[in-house]
Amino acid sequence: THAMVQDPETRPIQGLHPMAEAILRANPDPQTLRDLLALQREWEAGEAHKSYTRALADLKRDLPTVIERDATVEFTNKAGARTHYTHASLAAVMKAVTGPLTSHGFALAWTPRIGERGIVEVTCRLTHAQGHSEVATLSAPADNSGNKNPAQAIASTVTLLSRYTALALLGIATADAEEDGRAANDPGSAPD
Repeated sequence: THAMVQDPETRPIQGLHPMAEAILRANPDPQTLRDLLALQREWEAGEAHKSYTRALADLKRDLPTVIERDATVEFTNKAGARTHYTHASLAAVMKAVTGPLTSHGFALAWTPRIGERGIVEVTCRLTHAQGHSEVATLSAPADNSGNKNPAQAIASTVTLLSRYTALALLGIATADAEEDGRAANDPGSAPD
């Protein structure tokens, strides 16, 4: 058998919808190609968003609705004030969600940065295998509580913000979530 070699003028344009190919053949200028590619990208983005939405609805059935506290923070600061509370760690959150995320084609990734006046900012991106993603960003000052050095203060804040951006994107509460506006180490806050 002989392989057929197609004339470049009749060969389909790789990846274009057949209707777009026909339009391009009738009007083969660069602007037409740019317009068609822009329309195709827009259509593909819409399809990816629909796929993301369907997969997220399916994912919600497999995710926990609440993650229990698994970590304790306890220290006395330089002024002698004692801090004691429990919370759900980032490790516990990831252990609870990673299996369902991957089985539904999702991945989480974080981008931390230091903004103006040393404010720590973390952006979490929830991406679906079809290409659509959503982001949540939170920021806070570095956590200088306890006896942390500056790097530890930043790392502590990155961890906290990573946890809460992921939870926000996934719509999950933790057993330690404060709903009355009091800080976790406030004596009147939720019980340990």
